[in-house]
Amino acid sequence: MSILVPLLSVIFFGSLLIELSLMGVPTAERRRLRVIVLVGLALRLALAVVLEVFPQFRLFHDDAGGYELNAMAMARAWKGLGPPVVLTWHGALTHGYVYVGAVLCFLFGVFPLHLAAWNGLFGVLTVIFLYRLARHLFHSRVAFRAALLLAFMPSMIVWNSVAIKDPIMVLLVTVSLYIYMLLRRRWSTVLLLILVATVSASFFIRFYISYFLILSIFLTVLVGRTQEGTSRVRNLLIVAAFAIAVGLTGLSRNLSQGLELANLEQVALYRAGMASTANSGFGHDLDVSSPRGALLALPMGLAVVLFGPFPWQMRSLLPLSTLPEMLLWWYLVPSLWRGIRFAFTRSFSRGAPVFVFCISLSIAYSLTLGNVGAAVRQRTQIFVFLFVFVALGQFVKYCHKHRINPDLLIRPPAPAGG
Repeated sequence: MSILVPLLSVIFFGSLLIELSLMGVPTAERRRLRVIVLVGLALRLALAVVLEVFPQFRLFHDDAGGYELNAMAMARAWKGLGPPVVLTWHGALTHGYVYVGAVLCFLFGVFPLHLAAWNGLFGVLTVIFLYRLARHLFHSRVAFRAALLLAFMPSMIVWNSVAIKDPIMVLLVTVSLYIYMLLRRRWSTVLLLILVATVSASFFIRFYISYFLILSIFLTVLVGRTQEGTSRVRNLLIVAAFAIAVGLTGLSRNLSQGLELANLEQVALYRAGMASTANSGFGHDLDVSSPRGALLALPMGLAVVLFGPFPWQMRSLLPLSTLPEMLLWWYLVPSLWRGIRFAFTRSFSRGAPVFVFCISLSIAYSLTLGNVGAAVRQRTQIFVFLFVFVALGQFVKYCHKHRINPDLLIRPPAPAGG
């Protein structure tokens, strides 16, 4: 029962959510995307079951057990079967995922596998919304390639098969950026409410991510071209409405409280702790407590976050196990650069929210993450969108090779009202 019930709940409700997420996708594309998603879900559920049956293989996600135990304890308390579990408001900043797990355990039974199994579902829902986002910007073939990379990259399968907060966090980020880009094209009160809901939810899962989402919205408000159906008046209206909604929900006050933790001295303490307490720590002598120190530390941090672990950092079995995927990733780096350069020069304004989010979060992680293990895990929130540019770069190369105009890869903008 501890395995069967979570699997059945995900299969039943997941099928409904997948079909809802596929609504509006052209029929032929929907069939192909559905196959990618279902195969990806099957792989994630299979790995989740293996890790549940053989817990000795839990070598890279120690915090999963804590999420499972706390979620089950909270669910038992709600059912009147255990002592109450109370989290302070400060705890809610970092333990929102516990509430997600507790709801699942309350609704479908107090089994630890619920968290990992539903993370598999969150992972493949992200595949769908990444496809939608990529198709909004580029040719459908680019979107399919990005979806394939996200669905079947080994690290993405692994992180979607364990009880950690990253899968639902990545889903919220992807949905938020996609909805915002739709809003830039046409006004919709429903879409605005969805955007406020997803950004607000991200605050309670991993609070600092909401800052980067809001930053992406505010910094791109004046970026747009009339022929793309994006007007500055509409962008300003979106930001104003979004700011009012955030203020009315009380989220603005709590955002300011969380922002107090983001000064450079706090960042330096956090980074030093990570570097000194993990076997994969790096840059022990780096001091990011000043702007000059942060600037000097940035190149090494970016290199590890985006391209690590490097061979000299594979000092144990765990980082060494990432070598096959890292070889593949390093092979894809030229395509990544080609895709970013093409998108930046040909379609920057439309993809600006994604650019701003990726750049700002990459800089933040390069300064705060002091060990390779944390960098490999946290960068999934960035890699999701980098897959789009990898796919774009591959097709740009294909177009050049076959003498096809690569501008055909840029999806024509929809009419302003469409």
